[in-house]
Amino acid sequence: MRKVRVVQGDHGLAQRGGETGVEGGVPLLVARNRLDESVTKLNFQKFALDQHAIVSIADVKGNISYVNEKFCAISGYTSDELIGRNHRIVKSDEHDKATFKGMWKTISGGKVWHGEIKNVAKDGSHYWVRSTIVPFLNKNNKPFQYVSIRTDITNHKNMEVDLVHTKDLAVKANQSKSEFLANMSHEIRTPMNAIIGLSHLALQTDLSVKQYDYVSKILSSSTTLLQIINDILDFSKIEAGKLSMERIPFKIDTVIDQVCSVISQKADEKGIDVYISRPPGIPMHLIGDPLRLGQILTNLANNAVKFTDTGDIVIALEETNRFLGHVQLRISVKDTGIGLSDAAQKKLFSSFSQADTSTTRKYGGTGLGLAISKSLVELMGGTIGVDSEQGTGSTFYFTTDFEISEEQAVPAAGKNLGIKGLKVLVTDDKEVARTIFSQILKGFGMTVKTVKTADKAVQELQSACHKGVPYDVAIFDWKMPGLDGIEASRIIALEPLISPKPHFILVTAHGREEALKEAKGMASFEILTKPISPSTMFDAVQHAMDTAFYAKVNTHHDLLSDDTALQSILGAKILIVEDTPMNQQVAQEFLENFGLITTIANEGAEALEILKTHDFDAILMDIQMPVMDGIEATKAIRKMKKYKGLPIIAMTAHAMKEERDRCLRVGMNDHIAKPIDPDILFRTLLKWIKPAQRDHTPKPNIRKFTPPDLLPAPIDGINFEVGLRHTSNNQTLYVDLLRQFKITQADCVSDLIHELHTENSPAALRRIHTLKGIAGMIGAERLALTATTLDLKLQAGPDSDYATALTEFSAQMDRVLNGLQVLIEEPRPPAQETTLTKVDLSQVQTHIDQLMGLLQNADLDSLQIAHELSTNLNATPHGDMVKVLVTNLEQFDFAKAERTLNDLTERLSKPP
Repeated sequence: MRKVRVVQGDHGLAQRGGETGVEGGVPLLVARNRLDESVTKLNFQKFALDQHAIVSIADVKGNISYVNEKFCAISGYTSDELIGRNHRIVKSDEHDKATFKGMWKTISGGKVWHGEIKNVAKDGSHYWVRSTIVPFLNKNNKPFQYVSIRTDITNHKNMEVDLVHTKDLAVKANQSKSEFLANMSHEIRTPMNAIIGLSHLALQTDLSVKQYDYVSKILSSSTTLLQIINDILDFSKIEAGKLSMERIPFKIDTVIDQVCSVISQKADEKGIDVYISRPPGIPMHLIGDPLRLGQILTNLANNAVKFTDTGDIVIALEETNRFLGHVQLRISVKDTGIGLSDAAQKKLFSSFSQADTSTTRKYGGTGLGLAISKSLVELMGGTIGVDSEQGTGSTFYFTTDFEISEEQAVPAAGKNLGIKGLKVLVTDDKEVARTIFSQILKGFGMTVKTVKTADKAVQELQSACHKGVPYDVAIFDWKMPGLDGIEASRIIALEPLISPKPHFILVTAHGREEALKEAKGMASFEILTKPISPSTMFDAVQHAMDTAFYAKVNTHHDLLSDDTALQSILGAKILIVEDTPMNQQVAQEFLENFGLITTIANEGAEALEILKTHDFDAILMDIQMPVMDGIEATKAIRKMKKYKGLPIIAMTAHAMKEERDRCLRVGMNDHIAKPIDPDILFRTLLKWIKPAQRDHTPKPNIRKFTPPDLLPAPIDGINFEVGLRHTSNNQTLYVDLLRQFKITQADCVSDLIHELHTENSPAALRRIHTLKGIAGMIGAERLALTATTLDLKLQAGPDSDYATALTEFSAQMDRVLNGLQVLIEEPRPPAQETTLTKVDLSQVQTHIDQLMGLLQNADLDSLQIAHELSTNLNATPHGDMVKVLVTNLEQFDFAKAERTLNDLTERLSKPP
């Protein structure tokens, strides 16, 4: 056997000759095979890594010693261009020094670093990589080289940028939506103010029975429409996340009283009794958002009235927990109405959803009330739900937390009158009424007994007097089976065995005026109207105990029906800053009818001029006005030392919280939303105007509409009453305005289309905005509405779809112009005997010929010639057209002036 000799030389192991054998040779082959296998595996792993990762190796200074193909591909450099260069060759300016300082600190300490880096390629483009840098350590655990393994995340980063951009667009879209809602709120509430306000005023005038019925229904429908508008605006704000909760002190009974005042009329009409259950011990003074709490309760209570035909409704409060100065309340509204199926309950709190389509047709509604209530409850940190059975009624409930206010004392008036310990007898045929009234009265520290019938009440009163413990107060329901409350009180008044007599309180759910009439002449008689809250019951007992009280109604006090409430501010001077004539009139008549003195300013700058020479007790300030708006005017007034304390009250169609907050931030004292509620208006004035003795004149009668004598039969599209109101019933002036509108606006639509096609948006906006005001002034209400819609579309920008709005506007304009044609065909009688026969026709023709040439050259001298022509024709039936010609030239509209002159020439050519 031939032996194999292995020689160790400078180049390592070598095999000499072709010897093969077992001794010494086999281990070498095995080693070589294993080495080859390891190299193969290493190359395969390197290949696999190269397919996915961007790999480089660098020394401790960052000089590159190895790059793979992926590195070259993404950076744009060849390996020759990279080997030996520092890694800074691909460094971008995206990261600050601190980033790289932190990275080097980590890897020089022998630790692995992970991070995302933005690099720059050879062609200047940028790319992002997610990098892992691993330090290789020597025997002293010090790095001698670094291996960087990266993945390309450029697309991912680009997507992040796109997402951020998309988010920004969404945020801006939400902001635009909020601004749009605010604008729409103003635009919608402004005409609503006129409708509701003028309906209020109309009901105060002498109307026939049929007219009163019509106007009452207009007012009721307008109020319903306003609620729907409010629901839609609230829903949109909730969707946009723009609705926020207030934290202010409030009284829970005040909120409940307001809810009762809203639902009482409808409940009265249906003969439904409404009860309030608030057990004693529940904190009365809380901190939270009373407006939104009232909104939730009103939604639930309105639904209860809507879906209940007979029976009762109970609004109940229950304390479920108290902790760290907070109280958790469960508030429920229980009815005896139609109830709900299981399927209906599951979708009840969804937007635009109602129990079924037949319910929608029968009962109406948007299907937003419960969805809004659910969102509001959740914003208040609570939950909402319903328990219901079809045919037997429903109980809607919600829970919410409130902070307890420090002001929790029992009213001092109650202590002073000594109502604690009073003995009270309650008589009502309904168990729910007896239970709730007893609960309320016991909560005030009274001793209470209840009976079901008036006969038993008489017996109980006789027995108590016989025992020497008579009752102080007797509360009777009016409408009871058998002996009613009024008859029972009369029997008690004549019964000698009942002495001393109790003080009487009569409770009625409806027919208040009839009850007052029947009870007339009965001393110490208080009439209390359901629904009854603890506060109204408290006041009723106080008044009943006052022997001077005589048949005075004590529920839902109407401020405007009691002149004494306004005595302290009679003669107060109010500056109304408002640019809309109809709103000016509504506010002015509301105030002057109750003995206040008003001055009108059409915008903020005019108000500032008036304030220089006149003093006022308060200012009612509109927000959106030309020249100077209400915000800027308020800022200017607050800079005037003399008026730092002058009450300024915002009176605006912007009813959103953001707008109210903005008004208060600039120095206004309060905020009244349009449409104006007269009661809220006067309560606000009483709040801010200092009581004083002032000179004042008696209330003037509200002006009534006088049927026109000079006007023809009704003109399609024109409301004469509205137009004449704007001209103080000056019929001659009104007819002139109608004539001028027909002439000046004849080419409005064509001119507007021309401006839009030539992308002259500012001119188009000015034209439609001006037209909107003029149309409203003459009583072209539908035209004004379509002009408003088109105005909003044009304000939205060049990309808005205004075609439909323009078509509707054009149709209404044609309708009005065609209707006004009768006025053009029936010229006014001349003021004096002046005809064309007395006019120098040759001079007129000379002026016309001169004008034709000047207009074709757009020569400004044409205006002088037009004035001379006007002098000759002013007193003729053509005077109106010459005025239009002069107006055209004053506006430098030579093309329109030329058309007007052609029309005038054609008219002059016709025989007289």
